[in-house]
Amino acid sequence: MSYSFAVRASTLAAADLAIAAELEKIAAAQPVHDRDRGLALATAINMLGECAVPEENEEWAISVAGSCFGQAGQPFEGLSLSIHINTLSKTS
Repeated sequence: MSYSFAVRASTLAAADLAIAAELEKIAAAQPVHDRDRGLALATAINMLGECAVPEENEEWAISVAGSCFGQAGQPFEGLSLSIHINTLSKTS
């Protein structure tokens, strides 16, 4: 099962909430991702912590994509996570 989404946020707290909300929707639609959503959220927030804080007229554009496969109740046989972050001018 795979997913991808993009959010924009100007603070770490706002990014945390936005990413968590998207991952919650994904886990509801694809329950297998309930197992790896904490990893995706923690990784994204840790990466944001290494980025420059956006200026007043800027925000982060954050893209997250992941996939996993394997048998239910067993460790994953494959897992991927991709996170892309950049700072852009705020959108209205």
